[in-house]
Amino acid sequence: MRQVEVLDYVDHLRHHLGRHALVLDMAITDATAKEIGVAMGQAPAYAEKRGPSLIDAAIDALIDLDETARVETAPAEEKIAA
Repeated sequence: MRQVEVLDYVDHLRHHLGRHALVLDMAITDATAKEIGVAMGQAPAYAEKRGPSLIDAAIDALIDLDETARVETAPAEEKIAA
């Protein structure tokens, strides 16, 4: 896959993930779950409890989107008559 195609796909994922993309970006850094929750607009005390579920939801959204993308772009299997 060419570099331009990879960047286009990353842009596609980011567009469809919306705020989940920011959560994923923060999750791969040294940000805490509390910091992620606060960045998503939650109060610090609530963010500490809710942060891990935000990360889980973002990962689930990425998996769902990626599986959809693979299904849409996969070539159809050809059946050969016997």
